[in-house]
Amino acid sequence: MLQIRPLQRSQIAQMLPVLQQAEPRTEMRLIRCLVSRSETRGMAGIMAVAGPDGMIRGGFAYEVEIGSDGTRALSVHHLAIPQLGQARVAGIIERAVESLAQAQNCGAVRIRLPGDAEWEAGYFAGHGHEVVRDPLPAAH
Repeated sequence: MLQIRPLQRSQIAQMLPVLQQAEPRTEMRLIRCLVSRSETRGMAGIMAVAGPDGMIRGGFAYEVEIGSDGTRALSVHHLAIPQLGQARVAGIIERAVESLAQAQNCGAVRIRLPGDAEWEAGYFAGHGHEVVRDPLPAAH
């Protein structure tokens, strides 16, 4: 059974190739930055979908964006969904995204995707989420 959980520091190296499948420009420092921010403020992080063997099968990075008017939106990027079990992993990720948005008091969810992520764009737009095609955040 697949489960989703926050990425642990010890899993950073294992997660890099998974996220690079979604966005080849992903760098190790971005992952370290997000994990560090998750541990200190909880406003950003990486969630990993793992099997019972502990192997990471997919995941995503997230950040809480706060607008000038104080509104909060959960920004999801580096969405990694493997071809094998695509719909199943996407469903697990979608439920986790919705739970995170609620826990962080976010009124909106933005799924940020590169231009070639057609299946993912269709899936999340079809489930009522805003899909944004724009550059991904850089490491801080």
